[in-house]
Amino acid sequence: MRTTTRHLTSFAIAGVITTAGAVHAAELPPSMIWTSYDVGSAGYAEASAIADAFGREYDTRVRIQPSGSAIGRLQPVLQGRADFGYLATETYFATEGTHDFASRRWGPQDLRVVAGRPSSFAMPTAADAGIREIADAAGKRIAYVAGNPSTSVKCDALLAAGGLSRDDVEVVMFPTYGAAMSSMAQNEADATCALTTTSQLYELEQSPRGIHWVGIPPEDEEAWARIRDVAPFFQPFAETVGAGISDENPVNTMAYKYPLIVTTANKGTTE
Repeated sequence: MRTTTRHLTSFAIAGVITTAGAVHAAELPPSMIWTSYDVGSAGYAEASAIADAFGREYDTRVRIQPSGSAIGRLQPVLQGRADFGYLATETYFATEGTHDFASRRWGPQDLRVVAGRPSSFAMPTAADAGIREIADAAGKRIAYVAGNPSTSVKCDALLAAGGLSRDDVEVVMFPTYGAAMSSMAQNEADATCALTTTSQLYELEQSPRGIHWVGIPPEDEEAWARIRDVAPFFQPFAETVGAGISDENPVNTMAYKYPLIVTTANKGTTE
C-alpha cells in the first residue's frame, strides 16, 4: 500500500518537474522556500519529495516551511518570505475573500496556481467507534483543526452528506492538522476528515482501534446535493490508495484539486 502511495507521489513529482522543465535550469534560483501543511501530513511528505527532486534535477534547494493553519501557509507567500505555497482549498477562499479570509486584511487576494492534481478526501473513523454511515457520526467526537477552513469546510460538507452539522456532533478542536489526524489512535476523537494517504492514518490502521472509512455512494443524489451546497468543488471518486484502502477494498470519496502550488500574481515567469 505504501508503495502505491509513493507511485502517486512520483506522478505528482513528474508533473511539477515537467512544468519546471519549461524554464531552463540555469534560470531557476539556487534556493526557494515553500509553505505546506505541517509535518506528518500527506502534503508535507509530497512537497518534501518534490523538493528533493528539484535538488537532484536542477540543483535548486527547496526548504519546506510547515504550518497547521491556512493563514500560516499563505501569509509567508503574501509577505514575500516564501516563494510558493503548497496549498489546498484555502487558495479559493483567499481569492474569493471567504471563510477565514473574509476580511479586508486577508482577502480577496490576487493569486496564481502554477500546478495541481486531483486528490481525494473522506471521513476516516476509528473502527471501534461504530460509524458505518455519515449519519452514525451524530453525537460522536469529530476532530477539527483550528484556523484551517480548508479542512473544516470539507468536514462540514461530509457531515452534510449525512444530514448533519457541527451542532449534531461533538466538535473536538485541535491546534494543528497533525494533532487532529493523530487524535483517533490516541482515543481523543472518533472520526475526522482527511486525505486517504495521511501518514497518521496508517498508524490508526495498525492501532488497537483500527480504521474504517465512511464512503458516500456516487448514486446518492440527495447526499451529493447537500455536499455541493457546502463545497461545490467536489466530485465522486472511487479511491483505491490509502490507509486501509486497496483495489480489493475501495472507498467512495470526494475528489478535488490538491495540492495547488500557488504564488502571487506579481511573481515573474522565471522566478
